Amino acid sequence: MNKIMIVGAAGFIGSHITEKYINAGWNVIGIDGIMKGTGGDKYNLRHIRNKFTFIEKRIEDVKNLKDLIKSVKIIICCMGWTSHLDAILKPNYDIELNIKSHIHLMNSLNNSSNLKVIY
Repeated sequence: MNKIMIVGAAGFIGSHITEKYINAGWNVIGIDGIMKGTGGDKYNLRHIRNKFTFIEKRIEDVKNLKDLIKSVKIIICCMGWTSHLDAILKPNYDIELNIKSHIHLMNSLNNSSNLKVIY
């Protein structure tokens, strides 16, 4: 069975992508910190929650992230904060969610040559 990781899995886009891969027979690992203001919500996963592995943590807090990355063929990155007005009002939070988290993911890739990352 093919294995995929979807970060930002509880958001609107991420939850739909997660469902599509589950329905296509993939073994899915979903990661989402359910951060305030991001749209990540466990409610979006209510009908598929027991069909995949869900890690409710910020990407920076997943202790075995490098091992998880080694176990998958594809990573789809859907995490982020899309509120432009809020980004202006809270630029540090925007940097945390839209830059630091992605840098952490990229640094965790460890030269995975056979891995595809879709961002």
